[in-house]
Amino acid sequence: MDQSIAGELRGEEDHRRALIRTIAAHFPVHLHIGPSAGATCMCCRGAIATGELQYEINIEHSTIIVDDGCYMASLRNIVEETPAIGGRYRRSPS
Repeated sequence: MDQSIAGELRGEEDHRRALIRTIAAHFPVHLHIGPSAGATCMCCRGAIATGELQYEINIEHSTIIVDDGCYMASLRNIVEETPAIGGRYRRSPS
């Protein structure tokens, strides 16, 4: 594989991991789900079509916006579950 392509792929994966680690480090977070006005997903950097679901994850004074695919693929467990003793996860109380 071309070194520039491999570096770019690692860069994108590093970006996603850093975003997920940021969210996990600030748990619990406030989550708002609603129709997009045409935002950009901060995880995959893809466009979120107007009217499609977007997830706004509020961390302190910042908001991370992700599309449905990125939320479902990688962020759902972080936002909806709480860490328990021993590194296992359990559901957050409703």
